[in-house]
Amino acid sequence: MASSLFLLTVTLSIVAADIGAYFKAQNQRPAAAAVFTDSWAVEVHGGIEAANEIAERHGFTNMGRVGAFANIYHFKMSSSANNDENIKSGTEIQYMRTTLKSEINVGYVQQQSLHNWEKKYFQPTSQGDRLWGSQWTVNNTGQTREPNLYLDLNAEPAWIQGYTGNGILVGVVDDGVEHTHTDLRNNYVSTYSYDFNYNDSDPSPVGTDSHGTACAGEIVMARDNN
Repeated sequence: MASSLFLLTVTLSIVAADIGAYFKAQNQRPAAAAVFTDSWAVEVHGGIEAANEIAERHGFTNMGRVGAFANIYHFKMSSSANNDENIKSGTEIQYMRTTLKSEINVGYVQQQSLHNWEKKYFQPTSQGDRLWGSQWTVNNTGQTREPNLYLDLNAEPAWIQGYTGNGILVGVVDDGVEHTHTDLRNNYVSTYSYDFNYNDSDPSPVGTDSHGTACAGEIVMARDNN
């Protein structure tokens, strides 16, 4: 198995986008109304028996302790209390929270809400590399089925925020690197690179080995070239 260590220094230069306009638009997006569930996180002191008794007394089922938290329990509304009105009504939520907190052994109380997760995709620049559309690891638009839909490094949102990795040194152990490639040569560090197969300082790949070169491209490729 081919094995080489090569070092890359990140000196990416990203064309500036209208970052101010992007964040202004993000801040002006209306906040989505919270959608509450029938699950509650409740801090109960006194052990599992006390948690069970309190849950039953207030129309909940104690689903057990939450992870490694010693006194936090997952309370779930019983079927008789679990309807849309009780879950979403602010009055009902406040009432149930107040009655739970009235228990001497109860501290923290929070009804759990749904969280909407979305891929924050935004094209920050007009990419000038004619092969940009083929670089699926950083710009995956060709796969249309889950779980690979839009699966990539999601680097562009970081670029928008000004993160370039400038000055970061990255070490990669792989099957070699085509370090003379125009995409890589300016960011390749020969001083610390080594070929463990031939015991020399040139980790160029052998034959059809290309995985290390591809990984290096994802880390330090030059932008907007052919």
